[in-house]
Amino acid sequence: MAYATLPEPLQASDALLDLFARVDSGSRGARHTTALALPATLMAHARTQVAEQGRLYDTVLLGAWVLALSRWTGAASPTLTEWPRGLRRAIDCGSTLATGAWLSALDASRRAAASGVTHEARLPSHAWGLAAHLAAQDDGDIPPLLLGLDTAETPRLLLDREAGLIDDATATELLEAVAAIAEHLCEAPAWRTLGDIASLSSRQRARQLNDWNRPTPPCDATRTVVSLFDAQVAARPDAIALARGDERLSYRALAARAVRLAARLQAAGAAPGTTVGVLLDRSTASIVALLAVLKAGAAYLPLQAHLPSEQLAFRMDDAGARLLLGPAGWPHPLPVGVTWMRADDVDADSAAPPLAPVALDGHSLACVLYTAGTTGVPKGTEILHRAILAVGPGDLGFLPEAVVLHAAPSGMDVSSAEVWGPLLNGGCCVVHDEAQPTGPGLARTIAAHGVSTAFLPSTVFNALIDDDPVSLRGLRQLFVGGEPPSVPHVRRALAALPALQFIHAYGSAECTAIALTHPVPATLPDDATTLPIGRPIADTTAYITGPTLDLLPAGLIGELCLGGRGVARGYIGRPTLTAERFVADPFATEGRLYRTGDRARLLPDGGIEFRGRQQGPGAPPEPRRAEPPRTLPPPPAPPRQQQPQPRPQSGPLPGARPLLQPEQAQLAQLWASAIGLDVNDIHSGDNFFALGGQSVLAMHVIQQAEELLGLRTEPSRYLSETLAQLAVRPSHAAAQTPARRLLARLRALAFWKR
Repeated sequence: MAYATLPEPLQASDALLDLFARVDSGSRGARHTTALALPATLMAHARTQVAEQGRLYDTVLLGAWVLALSRWTGAASPTLTEWPRGLRRAIDCGSTLATGAWLSALDASRRAAASGVTHEARLPSHAWGLAAHLAAQDDGDIPPLLLGLDTAETPRLLLDREAGLIDDATATELLEAVAAIAEHLCEAPAWRTLGDIASLSSRQRARQLNDWNRPTPPCDATRTVVSLFDAQVAARPDAIALARGDERLSYRALAARAVRLAARLQAAGAAPGTTVGVLLDRSTASIVALLAVLKAGAAYLPLQAHLPSEQLAFRMDDAGARLLLGPAGWPHPLPVGVTWMRADDVDADSAAPPLAPVALDGHSLACVLYTAGTTGVPKGTEILHRAILAVGPGDLGFLPEAVVLHAAPSGMDVSSAEVWGPLLNGGCCVVHDEAQPTGPGLARTIAAHGVSTAFLPSTVFNALIDDDPVSLRGLRQLFVGGEPPSVPHVRRALAALPALQFIHAYGSAECTAIALTHPVPATLPDDATTLPIGRPIADTTAYITGPTLDLLPAGLIGELCLGGRGVARGYIGRPTLTAERFVADPFATEGRLYRTGDRARLLPDGGIEFRGRQQGPGAPPEPRRAEPPRTLPPPPAPPRQQQPQPRPQSGPLPGARPLLQPEQAQLAQLWASAIGLDVNDIHSGDNFFALGGQSVLAMHVIQQAEELLGLRTEPSRYLSETLAQLAVRPSHAAAQTPARRLLARLRALAFWKR
């Protein structure tokens, strides 16, 4: 057995405590103990090892604890401390080590203070031992967590810890997992490797894999967005598919318009394997365009017109799009090699050739969505047809009678649910007619069209509830997500809208908008401060794993990983990042698992509780890549071909940047929190949207800046102005006090966007 060097602080020592969701014990300095009676078969194995191999009675259980530490914390050589002897050693838990030799070496190291064993110089965060042996010591001299074997009566595994460190349910799950690992070690032939040892009991594993995750049937590759839409056209040709204001389009009319545009796209070069940019604001025309691109066999790239021109060029180039659909009269220059096509459905196009059949299946690329990366460089997520179909009728209520509001910008991931949810299931998609949704505007749209379902970011939901909850009256179900919702706002909504089913939704572009949902009960517990993110929707799986993708006992905090049909193919042009985030699904016979980088834990009922983003070395890395220059877009010019611009090299931008002025730094903090960037990556010449911001985020930042910083800004200024320009305080603005500055920082830190 090899022993690892022990740097200070001890390896994996404090990492274990990071896995615990602390609770309010109400009794300072108290300790709690949870016991688990050990199976007779396990203790019989232990006695046999004592008799035949001369091992210590508790070595196999201690070994199980060490192996659990390695699996849960990701430490290849976790630290073992035996208390009160104060002896510590780093135990190599390499997956290729044979279990028999590993246990023998562990036992031998305990019997003789061999090399690699040192005396503990400080109180460890956890240790192997029994609190009963430490009764004479002060509480301050006892490690926060002790695990040990009690043989006074019936053999029991005891977990003694500081009150509030871990709840009883999680403690029981932890003990069951350690006992199961010990059983697996005893039952395995000596030549079996540590990598073959399961880290949960059969009951725990069955519950997580089968009870709390529904089986995902094999993917029917013949099903595509186009085939499901065409089936709805055949089933209900005259039903209203699309509405906006006074405009109505039946399924038959929508299909006809999409076919005419698709034929034009094919004539211009759209085909399977190509990507078409769609530069249209939310409208019926934009949905016709998305459907037309898919019918032509290509994938669509939704773009927002307010993005700076270099950001548009970056996305087009990054996605390999050479065809751009947009409105008439686009004034800005086009990137080199890009063909512009008007999306207008004119009569003259009736002479276009008929639409040629295309070969598509569920694994074909359907769209590319760009989101802000952690480095500030937008990354394109490749979403397949089968992934869009995962947003199906069951858990989200997309039935033929559903009338679904489309209020998100077309480039946001939730727009997939807003558009394709109703259109692929016989419902009606209602396009909201305000660029920035307001309470009165939403109330008008909901009443005029009988909207039954809506999706809103938490920031927009909070603003609407603060203004007037009645603006959402008439909705039957409301999905809110994007960040943890405010429980006080949820309480107000439930009280004002008793007929509304409020659903907390979790998802991202990498899992095609929505992966988990939690229907909120009409009455929340009085002590509720957060809401769970719920359980996976149909055809989606969710697991809480350690760094090595081993399932964690329920209650421990680990990384949320998502599987199923909704998982994207990966990131365009980023093979390293794709390989890190999208891995082979170890819990299924096929498919991939998306490592979200979010911390979460399983609740006793199988629901999932969000615990924030991973920080530090354990967080999924995101390498920098070539990025667009941080400059303002050029002034409008007549349509012409833009001269080639040199692409910057990967890595930090050259040249020193001036320090931000105090007013700029305050606003930059709000930007960083909203977009998900390091504030040090934001400079005075940056534009909010160029950094990857979205319209709904800009709305919230503008509200925060006015409330907390005294900066009142017209939303349109965010389209083109820089941080330095937006941070200029009018002479009549109220002075900002230190208290307001502190409040701004606290509020900004609490605000996050995926």
